Amino acid sequence: MSSELEVLKQRIVELEAKNAELEAEKAELLKRIMEENTRRDVRVEEQWKSRRI
Repeated sequence: MSSELEVLKQRIVELEAKNAELEAEKAELLKRIMEENTRRDVRVEEQWKSRRI
């Protein structure tokens, strides 16, 4: 019983570490997406301005 509990505790530690890794990856991807969206929005705005003139 104690051995099974230790195995489960270790599995929890592993899953928490993997979760932290995935959360960091998600944050980086969201940052990149927001940066790309900002660049796209700037390009679109510049195109609209050049067409109005």
